[in-house]
Amino acid sequence: MPKRAIGLVLLAVIAAVLVPVTSGAAPAAEAAAAITRVTVTETGVVVTGTATAGESVEVRALGPETTADPEAPLATATGRASDGTFRVELPRRADDGTDLLYAQYVAVTGAGSVGQPHFADDVQAPARRAFPYPAEASKKGLQVQLTDDAEELGVQSAAINVSLGELMLTGPDSGQPTIAFRSGGRDFYFDQAAASRLDRQIKPLSDAGAVVDLIILVYRSGNPHSAARILMDPAASPTAGTVMGFNTTTREGVAHLTAAMEFLAERYTRADQRHGRAVGFIMGNEVDAQWEWSNSGEKTLEEFLDAYSRALRIGWLATRSAYADARTYVSLTHSWTRPSGANPDEQRRTRFYAGRDVLDRLQELSDAQGAFPWHVAFHPYPQDLFDPTVWDDPDAVDSPDAPVVTFRNLDVLTTYLSRPELAHDGQRRRVILSEQGCNTPGGDVDVAERLQAACYAYAYYRSRFLPGIDSFILHRHVDHRLEGGLMLGLWAGDPASPHPAAPLRHKLVYDVFRDIDTPRSLAATEFALDVIGIDSWAEVIPGFDPALLGQRHGVEVVGSRTATDAGDGRELGAGWEAEHNVAAIERVRGGVRFATPGDVFGSQWRGVGQTLPEPIPVAGTDWLTARLQVPGTTFPGDEVVARIRATSATGRVSEADARLAADGRWRTIAADLRGWASTAQLREVQVWVRGTGTRQAATAATLGQVALVHNASASRASNLLASATMTADDGLSATLTLQVRSLDADPLLGGATLVACGGHAVEQRQIDLEGLRLGETRAVTAPVDLATGSGADRVCVDHAGTRIVVPVAAPDVVLDDLEADADGWSPGDHVAGVQRVSRIANAPGTPYRGSWAIEATGNAVDPNVLRTARIDFPEALDLSAMGEVAAQMNAYGGAVGATGYTARIVVTSADGTSVTADLSSFTPDRWNRVSVGLAGWPGRAAVTSITFGMAARGSSLPAWAPRFQVDDVVVRLRP
Repeated sequence: MPKRAIGLVLLAVIAAVLVPVTSGAAPAAEAAAAITRVTVTETGVVVTGTATAGESVEVRALGPETTADPEAPLATATGRASDGTFRVELPRRADDGTDLLYAQYVAVTGAGSVGQPHFADDVQAPARRAFPYPAEASKKGLQVQLTDDAEELGVQSAAINVSLGELMLTGPDSGQPTIAFRSGGRDFYFDQAAASRLDRQIKPLSDAGAVVDLIILVYRSGNPHSAARILMDPAASPTAGTVMGFNTTTREGVAHLTAAMEFLAERYTRADQRHGRAVGFIMGNEVDAQWEWSNSGEKTLEEFLDAYSRALRIGWLATRSAYADARTYVSLTHSWTRPSGANPDEQRRTRFYAGRDVLDRLQELSDAQGAFPWHVAFHPYPQDLFDPTVWDDPDAVDSPDAPVVTFRNLDVLTTYLSRPELAHDGQRRRVILSEQGCNTPGGDVDVAERLQAACYAYAYYRSRFLPGIDSFILHRHVDHRLEGGLMLGLWAGDPASPHPAAPLRHKLVYDVFRDIDTPRSLAATEFALDVIGIDSWAEVIPGFDPALLGQRHGVEVVGSRTATDAGDGRELGAGWEAEHNVAAIERVRGGVRFATPGDVFGSQWRGVGQTLPEPIPVAGTDWLTARLQVPGTTFPGDEVVARIRATSATGRVSEADARLAADGRWRTIAADLRGWASTAQLREVQVWVRGTGTRQAATAATLGQVALVHNASASRASNLLASATMTADDGLSATLTLQVRSLDADPLLGGATLVACGGHAVEQRQIDLEGLRLGETRAVTAPVDLATGSGADRVCVDHAGTRIVVPVAAPDVVLDDLEADADGWSPGDHVAGVQRVSRIANAPGTPYRGSWAIEATGNAVDPNVLRTARIDFPEALDLSAMGEVAAQMNAYGGAVGATGYTARIVVTSADGTSVTADLSSFTPDRWNRVSVGLAGWPGRAAVTSITFGMAARGSSLPAWAPRFQVDDVVVRLRP
């Protein structure tokens, strides 16, 4: 169908669905009145349009909801058409206090016909704030979990999820402190703790210069005080969907959404940036896949956009009123002309849409109802989210009719948006890439991480040299074990932590991400040429110019001295403010105490900073010193590192890390500024501390005097970092690799000793450190017997009179990864058969790790009956030293009426006893970790089999034949 014809059909649908025609329709010969413009000033609204000359036209201001009744307007005004046009004026606010900025306006003729709705499209009322849109040094962005790490990485753009149901309450009586906010003539209430958590995410990022976009989401909530049920589309499925669509159906839903957007815009565009600054607002998530990511029930595209476009418009009007240059975005998947989840079933057309169709229809709809500047937040994931070889995506062809748009054919999107008919006010709609990432596909860790890092390098360069892309915001910061088996993070997660995304270690992609927009870019990505199979990036990146890569110069690492004496110097003032992960600061005798809440990982930085009222000349001083006091209970058993970061008036940033004793005594550390010019001036100082590991506990430290001094004595205490990894050998033996890195401004002397310290039974080793310079590393390996020792996750290093506790996790011992065969596996109760598979029909699509998993095919019986599969071992396994058996399980969903699903793991011994664990929160269509503890069970000395099972709960189906999968069966020393 020609686009013009499509548009006419759509407008007819809009007129019928949005604003019903009143009785007494005008004669066919009479032209219906039509609104052409709605202008909003500080004090009023001017509505202009066309009508038959001499005809009386009544303009009615209705609420913006889809069910607004033309017979119950918020305000009205009448005018008479002259020369075929009319003009009427209304006050800015209705009698009940409603701001008519958000209203939809309809024209009613004397004959009784109601024209199409029209919203404000000419907002002349000045915004409350006007400041330059923040500048980005590069397009590098991240959906940030760890704000301190984001600053280390040089993140220029950040996206933060905002759960409106967590933030917004139904009233003041929630039992928690609330923030009252007035909107539309009434008060709305927001959870103070939730707002403070947002502040702690946003403010450190914007203070560090990142451009922050907020992703506005509504999730289901079990909190009776949450406003989620009001904010959710009332037609949303009660069981489907991760994210819910916005409620623009009812007046209450619109009022709450409007208040929420006004609250966010007011809080995060303040001139003083007290809570941080956000300038972009992404309304919802992946609306073209609404059934899963913006669930609004079964709706055609036109019906869905009728509701969603109103939420998008409310987002624009609310944020633009606060800040003149605020940007509002629609979020789309990579499904361009082939909807995700598409199949011949007609029902799918009411659940999933093509992204290109969304853009076309949204443009037509906004043009018809009042054009406004929405922009595009696109997600060009690889075609197969599990396969990072995006450069080979088969369906990402260079055509406007491509089924998908990934990084391989990203120019399809920018070229399409350059069409004049998709512009607003002559300007092309802006594009940010607000969520996409590269999976670590499993198998050999080194190979998998090289693939992930090569994918990121290719994707970044593709977006870097493509005009029309503002930013590339990577997802994720840390691997999340509840993302259906996807491992997208810059960090690997800690499988032993109860937190699903606890940062354990950097992956290869971390270093690539950090350096890719600096002069080190080509060196950081050179490895990827072989991975992709090219000799030069110019072969696959149009417009590639290496001279344009070094957009950000990063941070200069300088040496430190510890436990040092420092002479008199020039002391800095007391204007310290909380920075990363600090909930509160307190002025105490001798300095400032900063406290961290209990939801911060031990290895995260926390501290304070200040921008000096006037820059201080550094002439005559070579060191910047800080006195710190860290109680021994703050980071029990952990190494503690302090950081001093100094920024000059010209933007030079130098930082020094130093080992710090956590013993409650005042300690002085010094950062080496001998490389600064004598004419340099100090403008900003930050002092942070961190521990190690993924434990979460409330912590505190105190900062005393900070001063510029002429000299600092050499270190008298250990000033190095130690880290350890362990890889499994055969059986219960492993190899430990210890690596030490110098932090000191001076070459190290002597050596250190690797020793066991109540943890793993590791053989003692000597490490020669003589002459080791700043940033240099040395390593030593030692065998480990996993069956002896306490099993505690640590070893120790003795150096310079200091014992350094080094955390190290024992590796999983793989019982069966399914890569070789399926020997020992057999069907159990209500299972027809088991087989090895390399692909899974439903999500997550691929094995958890490597290339193969086991799949059990259930019989068509009662859905609530447990189906099982079992692995038998040819010889009984002695797991006496082990604490846990674990595996990954996935299963089909779709049991009609099910209230949930359950997984079970049973470990059986030769003596006939067994241990069992049920996972009642088992989620279909993603990998779930199931485990059972072995501690105290005598039968673990002779394990003969492990059984896995799954069942639905509460389903009314008479019969159901699902499949379930098992992968990565392992044992661990500790649960």
